[in-house]
Amino acid sequence: MRLSGSRYHLAVVCSYPVRPDVEVEDRPAGQAARIGTAVHGMVDAYVRGEPEPEFVEALEAAPIARRVLTWLDTQPRPHSSEIAIAYDPTTDTARKLDVTSHRAYGELAPTEVPTTLDLLWLEDGAVVVRDLKTGAKGSAHVEQLYFQALAATRLLGVSRARVGFLWGRKTKCEADALEELGPGELEVESWRASSIVRRLPVAQPTPGDHCRRYWCPAFSSCPAHQAPTETERMENA
Repeated sequence: MRLSGSRYHLAVVCSYPVRPDVEVEDRPAGQAARIGTAVHGMVDAYVRGEPEPEFVEALEAAPIARRVLTWLDTQPRPHSSEIAIAYDPTTDTARKLDVTSHRAYGELAPTEVPTTLDLLWLEDGAVVVRDLKTGAKGSAHVEQLYFQALAATRLLGVSRARVGFLWGRKTKCEADALEELGPGELEVESWRASSIVRRLPVAQPTPGDHCRRYWCPAFSSCPAHQAPTETERMENA
């Protein structure tokens, strides 16, 4: 299964890049991604009450992590952090994954989609999901939050969720206003996830404004972009 919670926004507009047999570009993690991973590790250790892990990027990550931890000190203690869940849209069920390393999803059934929730609270019979971001706001997609809320509610047996991003910066930590998701909204998301997974083996390209080389890992192999465009033909004439 190439589809995951972090790639769910991609599948919503075009499932072709997450089709298991489609060739995609290998994009090694850059420095910003490694710093983000270090921040997540520091925050996770704090929530679990464990010693702060050491990272090569810790010097740059520490100021961001400190801002996030300062914000967390003003909130109720999270129920859990970095919780890995496998959600099966075909059965609308979820299970917690037993992982031994960061984002190691383990064995998955063919229709299970993995996702990792950065921060999770249980409040008044609802789950509160915060996804921690350290990059540009353009890199955040609300579809990921909806999918994570769906997985969390199915895992914990509740019917309501509140979701929002948490932005860690060197100078501050910003928390987006929480969006409420009731049983109806979660049911719609369940139907959408089921539709995506069921058609995934035969998904075809859906060209549109979302087609960008930096955004789509299958751009180079996508049949929708193999023929030259009218502009390219004119430039090469």
